[in-house]
Amino acid sequence: MKAIKQALPTPVKSGLRNSYDFVINHPYERKLKALNTCKSRLLILGTIARSGTHFTKFLIANYLKAYISEGDVPVSPEEMNSMFPNNWHLSYLNVYQMPFGNVFPDNVEKPTPLLQHIGIDDFTRSHALYQKYYWDQSPVLHLYRNPLDYAVSMYHYMHKNRPDGRTPEVDEPYEVLDLRFENYVRMFHSYRDAARQGNRKVLRISYEDIKRYPQPCLRIILRWLGVEPREAHVELAAHNSSIGNIKKMEKKGGIINPTAALQKGEFARDGSIGQWTNYFSNDQFDKVRARFKSSGISLNEFTLEP
Repeated sequence: MKAIKQALPTPVKSGLRNSYDFVINHPYERKLKALNTCKSRLLILGTIARSGTHFTKFLIANYLKAYISEGDVPVSPEEMNSMFPNNWHLSYLNVYQMPFGNVFPDNVEKPTPLLQHIGIDDFTRSHALYQKYYWDQSPVLHLYRNPLDYAVSMYHYMHKNRPDGRTPEVDEPYEVLDLRFENYVRMFHSYRDAARQGNRKVLRISYEDIKRYPQPCLRIILRWLGVEPREAHVELAAHNSSIGNIKKMEKKGGIINPTAALQKGEFARDGSIGQWTNYFSNDQFDKVRARFKSSGISLNEFTLEP
């Protein structure tokens, strides 16, 4: 269960977590001030794993690159990662070190200054639960994916293409979903609940929508940030961020996610919607639907078919 623990990184007991976060929030704000920024200038990309994190980073990176380039050359993986180098829960607040370690590491890298064009200082990512104290004033873009395709993607990514002896052996995506069910539910509830509160700036977009409708979704994101989209830039960003272009760059040696540690296969493996139908039986689907329903989540909330 090592991978699941990494997605919920804190040894602090749940009963003390709110008090701990309340106390740490103040020095966190001081750290941001020392970095000449503030909560409202950090765009948090908070995602369920395998839900379009890097695809969305490519969209934003290609949109920003259009400000300085009239050409149609896509942002490379290396360029994209250098534009947005920071992982929030490793660079801004190292929750892996809670409660007694150094939670304020001095390793915030300088993101691209092009972010000023969309009114922010950094575009930083996290697979953590919604952080209600630290992100209370930050725009939080949440991506999620239907849990069946999520399980298929995690099956290939974590268990087939990067076996390292730390992840449990599984034979099929159904077993992956069983292993990660509680984590998925907690992640989904944390962002959905935050979005329902009127005092939180949370935008939730499904993986299926941003993959099928990248241009409208990019316009929505920009307007949500208070920026009127430049249509030519939007069109170019969507074209340059296509799964086809990303896969071509990866095949030529581009490393989309430097921390993936893949032993075989590709980071951008498939990306299609509805691939779960090739892996789940009708009986397994019924069991998954019932289990999610008992946890307060209906599969009707997701796009399951292409």
